[in-house]
Parts: sequence; structure tokens; C-alpha cells
Amino acid sequence: VTGVQTCALPICDSWEEFYFGGIGIVDPAADEETDGLTNLEEWQNLTHPKFADSDSDGLEDGEEVKTHSTSPIDNDTDDDGYDDKFEVDNLASGFDPLVDDSDEDPDNDGLDNAAELVNSTDAIDPDSDDDTIDDGDEVGGNVNPYNGGILGVAPGDPTDPNNPDSDGDDINDFAEIDIANGFVTDPNNADTRSEERRVGKECRSRWS
Repeated sequence: VTGVQTCALPICDSWEEFYFGGIGIVDPAADEETDGLTNLEEWQNLTHPKFADSDSDGLEDGEEVKTHSTSPIDNDTDDDGYDDKFEVDNLASGFDPLVDDSDEDPDNDGLDNAAELVNSTDAIDPDSDDDTIDDGDEVGGNVNPYNGGILGVAPGDPTDPNNPDSDGDDINDFAEIDIANGFVTDPNNADTRSEERRVGKECRSRWS
């Protein structure tokens, strides 16, 4: 009957014609792009028979289907914000491409994986900017005694977890709030150090 779609098993004609431009020309057992899936398996898994990585997540289709049981047409199988390749590469750090890990904190920095995404921090490095302050403490202002630019007690204002020098004054955030330096300056205000020194000199001159 003219116009009726036929699935001359094992592969449907429409799929064969769409990807290969004809009918009856595809070997179901062949693996066109050597991704580990035969043409028949590509059809069964809805993957692209001429692209090795149909969902562009860094894992080839055959590896996803036969090794990791992840979806070869969804780059984030568990929809937790982390692509399958990242999770597979970081299994040892507690990630699982088949489980929503968004509320986990594998690097123990005080930010769960969802918060790491929001803050663009490294989910497997507790101190993304290597300034000696953990990401969670920076985001929460947990160790900064400055609140609204006024010196008090921590917690205070958040600092940038992706920049070791939040105010761009060439002084590491931790160094600014480390009492061992003899004075504490605002890691979010590049002018605080000069101001603290000015006030300190005035105080000393009054009492000398």
C-alpha cells in the first residue's frame, strides 16, 4: 500500500532513509562511527548513527549504554546539573551519574553540589580559589568580621569564592582577615588597609 511506513525489521525504513538517504542499504550489524553501538543498537537507543557522542557529554554512545547505563541522548541523565562525563570521572569523589547528587557535599566545604553550581565553584575542591578560606565560608561570610563594611565579628559579608583577592588590592582575602598580621582589613574594600593605617597612626600620635 503506497504511503504506509514499513519497519522491515530489524530497522525501520524511515530511520534508514533519514540518516542514510535510502532504504535497504544499511547493515544492522555495522558500527559506522565505531562508538560501540551497531546500527541496530543506534536505532534501538534513538542515537545518531554517524555521531559517536549523540548528546555531546564527552562519553561515547556505546560507553553510556553498555558501561555506565547512562542515557546516550541526555547529557545529564540524573538531571542534577552535572553532566554524565563529569560524574563518571568523579565517581571516586562521590558523584553518581544515575543519582541526583545535588544535595551532597563531596568536598566538605559547606556548599552542596547545587550551591557549587550557583556559585560556579569547584564541587571537588573545598577552596576553589586557593586563598585558604573554604568556599562555604566565603559564600557565607563565616570568617569575615566585616559586615556592611564595618568591622565587627564574624560572620560578616561574603567574599568571592572564585577570586583569592576579592577587592583586587593585591592582598589575599585570608591575609586581610588574619589577626596574626597585627590588624584586620576588609577583604571587600581595597581602601581599608590604607584607612586602617591612617587611623592607627592618628591614634598612636594622640597617645605619644
